[in-house]
Amino acid sequence: MNREFEERKRKLLEYLKEEYKEEPPQRWWHSKKPEYKTTWDFANINEDYRREDYNVIIRNDKKGAASSAAFLFLLFAWMFYPWNFKNVNPLSVMFMMVILIFHLRQAFDRRPKVILDANGLWTHKWSVQIPWHLIVATYIKEDNTGEDKYFELIVHFYDAWEDEFCEASYKPTGLEVSNQALAYYIEYWKMEIRKKELHFPDEVLEITPL
Repeated sequence: MNREFEERKRKLLEYLKEEYKEEPPQRWWHSKKPEYKTTWDFANINEDYRREDYNVIIRNDKKGAASSAAFLFLLFAWMFYPWNFKNVNPLSVMFMMVILIFHLRQAFDRRPKVILDANGLWTHKWSVQIPWHLIVATYIKEDNTGEDKYFELIVHFYDAWEDEFCEASYKPTGLEVSNQALAYYIEYWKMEIRKKELHFPDEVLEITPL
C-alpha cells in the first residue's frame, strides 16, 4: 500500500474515533444514543473463547430456536384445549402459527450465517467475502435505546475496485455463538494477518482475555 492510501486510512480511523465517541445525554430526559465499541474492546472480557481451529462456521442457535418453538407449540396447544376453544381469536391463531413456523425454520436451518477463515469475513447478508487485509476497522453497535437491546456488527473496509472506503453491517441475532465470541474471532484473524504482514513470530502477537 502506498503512502497516499495509508494517509487516507489514517484519516478514516480518526473520523471513526470521533464519530463513534460516546456522548452521554446532556439532560436526564434526553434519549440515550447507541454505543459503539471496537471488536477488540467488545471481546476483551473475562471469558476464554480460544479454540484449536479458528476457521469458524457459525450457524443459527439450534437449541434456542427449538426451545422457543416448543414453548410456542405448548401455548398453541393450550389455546385449543376444549375449555379455551370457544374463546380463540382466529387472528391470534394465525399470528401464533406464523411465529411458530418462523422459530421452527430457524431451528432446522443449518446453513452458514457467518464464516471466518484465512480468506476473510463473510455473512449470509453480504454478496461477497471481505478479505482481512482490506478491513480497516470493526465495531459492535449496541443499541439500548428501546425496551430491548440490539447489536450490530459494522465493518469498514477498502473497496479496491472502486478505490473507496465502504461500510458493511450485520445483525448477529440468533447465532450459536455469543456476540463477544464473534468479536473475538474477528480480532484473532485481524491479528493473524497483521503478524504475516509484519513477519512476526506467532508468540509475539496473541489475543489473551483479561
